[in-house]
Amino acid sequence: LTIGTGIGGGIIIVALPVLILDHLHGNATQVGIAWALQGVGGVVSALLFGRVNSEGRERIVVAISSLVMAGATAMLLVANSLGIVYVASLLMGLAVGPVDVAIFSLRQRATEMAWFGRAMAVSMSLNFSGNPIGSAISGPLLHFGLDVALVVSVVLTAVAAGLALVSIPRPAMVTAAAPVP
Repeated sequence: LTIGTGIGGGIIIVALPVLILDHLHGNATQVGIAWALQGVGGVVSALLFGRVNSEGRERIVVAISSLVMAGATAMLLVANSLGIVYVASLLMGLAVGPVDVAIFSLRQRATEMAWFGRAMAVSMSLNFSGNPIGSAISGPLLHFGLDVALVVSVVLTAVAAGLALVSIPRPAMVTAAAPVP
């Protein structure tokens, strides 16, 4: 699930500078601004969403946030100006915070305290493992064109949204116990 969004994000790591430098004839500063907007969006949304109790809503939060990421990435397909790239970058960053908070909250509640450190270390490694995979496949994808790389990123991120809905368990329904006769 998070590997899928990571692969999509790994493609963006390579494709975004190609878009700005080659297609929009921008410069390194403008690439840096796009990355900064993603970072600022991620920090702001994580801090704001971290104050909200997501218990029982993780699957919908991850699914919606992943769809926002996919939509923001799709915006890059039609980006004919830096303004569109900057808005897409900010939206991608804003979508990351809720995913991180929801996934780590879910994992925190599901892990015994004795295993907590190890479980979080493995979890963080798995979350990040998609990025280098996405970056590695972006070269061959970019050989076929920037649009191909971006479409693959959009599709993988959208698939991750669907996987969130089927792989994150639904919260148990709380029902009143029947009185014992």
